[in-house]
Amino acid sequence: MVLRRRASRDYERLPARRQSTIVTMSKMRRLSFVVVTAILASLASTSLANADMGPWIAAEAIKFRLVATARGVGETPVAALELVLDPGWKSYWRTPGEGGLPPILDFDNSSNLAAVSVGFPAPRRHNDGYTVTNIYEGRWILPIELTPEQVSSLMTMNLRMQLGVCELICFPLEIEASVTFSPNVVDHAALALFDEGTALLPSAPLPGEFEISSLDLIAITGEAARFEAVVIVPQAFGAELFVEGPAAWLPSAPQQIARDGNRLTFSFAFHRLDPAVSPSGTVLTFTLVSSGDAIEQRIVLP
Repeated sequence: MVLRRRASRDYERLPARRQSTIVTMSKMRRLSFVVVTAILASLASTSLANADMGPWIAAEAIKFRLVATARGVGETPVAALELVLDPGWKSYWRTPGEGGLPPILDFDNSSNLAAVSVGFPAPRRHNDGYTVTNIYEGRWILPIELTPEQVSSLMTMNLRMQLGVCELICFPLEIEASVTFSPNVVDHAALALFDEGTALLPSAPLPGEFEISSLDLIAITGEAARFEAVVIVPQAFGAELFVEGPAAWLPSAPQQIARDGNRLTFSFAFHRLDPAVSPSGTVLTFTLVSSGDAIEQRIVLP
């Protein structure tokens, strides 16, 4: 991968809005909404023998369940959050784009849980003529890796999640689910769901086949910076690029501006940069989608 700087050019600043996904083990940030928040609670009452496969919980436009299990002897336990939207509805990726609400996951009240790591499958780009957003539709799975405080004790995952859902109207949901399980006992159905979700996560780049090949910083003008990225994809038709930066930076949706076989050039910008701070050392995260597959690649600006 090659990263270069080019001479500055003037360009039009595009409006954008971005919020980053939050996964917290401390007090969850509260948000103010214009519309009424729907709250669902599921405090599992099943026996411990079945508690690692949490029940389906239904709400307007969505149903979901939380499952958890050991992976094997001496391995860390895992979990998965499975969500299914009604036809015609959508929700948002961890970086929602120009509008929408990013998912916020809170595990505050869990027991014997030291840390969590949540994976996100690649989204689909949606343009409604007013805003360009990064969305999920239908069914998707968030695989979760867990670190227990004590591997020999039962674990209880208490999840509270905020997410936005949209059809003709958009509104936020706050959902809750709980599951208690042994980090030493394998539930094969729960493990299969985790493995399915993991298989759908972006993989590592393949040099020369599926990667961000080069990144050029085209211009820095005030609070905005414009870039061009050259990518190599297995299938050029329908390829999409998603880009993320620091929480304060607001990205525009990358636009394809050139093609040479399976080598594509995308242009995109970040806004609300602090003009007094150099972007050098900033990490950008790219998710590149082609022909149903995806990679994730991080690049540090020189």
